[in-house]
Amino acid sequence: MNTCIICQTKQAAQAGICRTCGFPLRLPKFLSNMQYASWMSEEVVPRRNQWSHQQKLQEQLEHTVQEIAELKQAVAELQKQNLALTSAIQELPELKQRVDELQKQLQSPPVQVSAQSAASTQNPVQTPVQSAVSTQNPVQTPVQSAASVQKPVQPPVQEKQVSADKTAELTPQQADYIVSNIGTAILDKAFSEKPFKTVYIPDSIRIIGNEAFKNCTNLKKIHLPESLTSIGQSAFQRCINLQEIQLPDSLTSIGQSAFQDCSSLREIYLPGSLAFLGARAFNRCSHLQYAYLPESLTSIGNWAFMRCTGLRKIYLPESLKEIGRSAFYNVNATVYYPASCVCKDWVGKNYGGKLVWKFY
Repeated sequence: MNTCIICQTKQAAQAGICRTCGFPLRLPKFLSNMQYASWMSEEVVPRRNQWSHQQKLQEQLEHTVQEIAELKQAVAELQKQNLALTSAIQELPELKQRVDELQKQLQSPPVQVSAQSAASTQNPVQTPVQSAVSTQNPVQTPVQSAASVQKPVQPPVQEKQVSADKTAELTPQQADYIVSNIGTAILDKAFSEKPFKTVYIPDSIRIIGNEAFKNCTNLKKIHLPESLTSIGQSAFQRCINLQEIQLPDSLTSIGQSAFQDCSSLREIYLPGSLAFLGARAFNRCSHLQYAYLPESLTSIGNWAFMRCTGLRKIYLPESLKEIGRSAFYNVNATVYYPASCVCKDWVGKNYGGKLVWKFY
């Protein structure tokens, strides 16, 4: 083995040129002391200085690249905080309006009490009739309350119907944009970052592509057709003003990060045909309060409801076979699961949040 006098790396004995710095490994033969000294000062020392300078430049370059990566990460975190701040600022007018309404109600005179008492005096027959009905069937109230406690998984029919009626209000004439009915799919990134507020999708569409409506920050309402079967990855990611969406009964899969960062979304009713819920599907939906998972669902992806800090109740079906890791990270909620699922592997495990498990 030969050692290079420039970069101090060891090379094979038969090698004549250093593979690292390109300097000859063997010393020139038949050199006198003066020749050796001049050779060292004229050839070796400048080469050593040049090599050390190159090494310093390489280290500075690597350090600069690392700093650029850290700056990019810091910029991405600042952008996320900016999105959350923007959504909070947009909610301020609604909160002020609610406060004004409550103040008006507190300042208004108690006219409703007198009106109710007058109505009761005008129709005195209604009270005994109602009491008679209640005495005839005294078991109905406790039975209904017991049923509501034993089986909380079914969402109220009235709430479902109201949300469906709200979505039905959006007609093609009222929408800002109507998707063309040519073809059966919306292409990837087709409407990404568009300024639409309301969008109507016709019945011919079956697939919404990846990132189709990503970063549509003005989008508040969208009509999904009954023919829809699949929502792609990040299809509605960062639609921070999307308040409600009615998923059709034909939907079978929701892709990864489909509704990530939809911070204004409050409730979601997943259809009975859904079998797959992708990773990060509802990640950082901070205002989501209830999640009703259908009986057809078999898998919940990793981080599906991660950082849904407003989530309070989660209803899991009997058909569920797998819950991904950290699916409920940073979530404080009550999880309702069927009593027949007690022996399944996913019951009672830690998914990254503070969960209270109750069977029905």
